[in-house]
Amino acid sequence: MQVLSKYSVAQVAGYIKGKSATATARRFVGKQKNFTGQNFWVRGYYVSTVGLDETAIRKYSWDRKMKTSNKNDRL
Repeated sequence: MQVLSKYSVAQVAGYIKGKSATATARRFVGKQKNFTGQNFWVRGYYVSTVGLDETAIRKYSWDRKMKTSNKNDRL
């Protein structure tokens, strides 16, 4: 994906995550309103400007999943 330089990576990631969460909720859960006070995606995103391989992306995703699950275990 390429993004114009006038948009920050955070803006684009937030927009995509927000729209996809709403669309998924409407399609599979039957919710017609947005998620209010609920989380659909984990915090954060992965960005590469030079092109990393699939192994690096899978490792990053696994590490984020472990951090999130460990954090939830402490709550």
